[in-house]
Amino acid sequence: MKKINIGIIALTLIVTSCSKDVKENKTERIFDVNVNLENDFINIDNTKKQYNAHSGEFYSSIDSIAQYGAGYVKSIDDTLHGYNLNLIVSAWVREFEAPAEGSIAVSLNKADNSLKDWTGLKVKANNFKEKEWIFIVDTFKYKADFLTDVSTIKVFSLKQNGKDYLDVDDLKIKYIFYK
Repeated sequence: MKKINIGIIALTLIVTSCSKDVKENKTERIFDVNVNLENDFINIDNTKKQYNAHSGEFYSSIDSIAQYGAGYVKSIDDTLHGYNLNLIVSAWVREFEAPAEGSIAVSLNKADNSLKDWTGLKVKANNFKEKEWIFIVDTFKYKADFLTDVSTIKVFSLKQNGKDYLDVDDLKIKYIFYK
């Protein structure tokens, strides 16, 4: 539990560095988020690394000790209830040893922070190559009735097993809420 709280704190610090683009009409609301590790004021302690990034200068690097890395927490306000959601997550990732055991996790939480759903985009399922940046992308679909009691959606890098590192750069999240 202590590791989860530390991870949530790290995620919250990253929230302030993300760029958002919001488009909305009566039947669709779209939120684009680019997690930007290039901002100097971001301090996620030992997960922010410099040099050899996929793009820019900085990236997030975690292992099974520092399990939680770059991510974003989106609050789901009442105006979004009644909408379906397509959540598109993409990132450039790198691991150094097979088997690749890291992932980009997606967590849906209720108002009391209890877990409603948990899934992830695994690195090993996407043409893993040792020591090379690879692009991963997936879409997660949620029906409106499933989202009625969800208050936050957390998307973050996660490494619970293995002795090597999971590096993540250029994490992008697109929330498409639609009727």
